[in-house]
Amino acid sequence: MFKNLFSFKNTIQNLYKPGSYDLEPYQRLLADIDKIQLSTLRNEGLKNMSAGLKRQVQEGVSPDQLLPEAFALVRKVAHRVTGMRPFDVQMIAGIAMHQGKIAEMQTGAIGKTLNKIQSIGKSI
Repeated sequence: MFKNLFSFKNTIQNLYKPGSYDLEPYQRLLADIDKIQLSTLRNEGLKNMSAGLKRQVQEGVSPDQLLPEAFALVRKVAHRVTGMRPFDVQMIAGIAMHQGKIAEMQTGAIGKTLNKIQSIGKSI
């Protein structure tokens, strides 16, 4: 009985341990996002891009295939609206949340709100 209790305790404790993760897939996606230049687009162009992405999803294109364009768009819109450009770590957190994962940022980390914009942006 005690053996099972200790096993359960260890399982629960491991849930709260920060893990180490392979960030390479996220860094590759981030590089793809960074290659997309939207600074020349006016607001109307950004709206058209958003509508185009939404149309593609409605036509059956996987949101994962559109991830670089969608996240580049959300990053640009966040910058224009708030004056703050999401940092790479915030983009990675947004990608993780898009994939249904939990993204933990340390207390005092800058921009926890901005990384949520990424996951909200996928529903627009």
